[in-house]
Amino acid sequence: MSRNKRRFLKNQGHTCWIDVEHKPERIMCRLSEISELSARLEYSSPADLPDQFVLLFTIDGTVSRKCRIVERMDSEVEIEFLA
Repeated sequence: MSRNKRRFLKNQGHTCWIDVEHKPERIMCRLSEISELSARLEYSSPADLPDQFVLLFTIDGTVSRKCRIVERMDSEVEIEFLA
């Protein structure tokens, strides 16, 4: 498989949280697909999300990744993980 291709694992259904800088509350979303480099998140209002944020895989934030949105859809966003 080419290095440029993303290999998604589908239907994860894992609850995640979006941590937005300067906002005290976290935004709950659902992880629908994930790969080493990117992921898709289900969220009801993708237009309301900032271009960059920290995705928390655990509620306490011990497992997290910095992300940026690459595509916004009706109820999903595709993100890429930043180094």
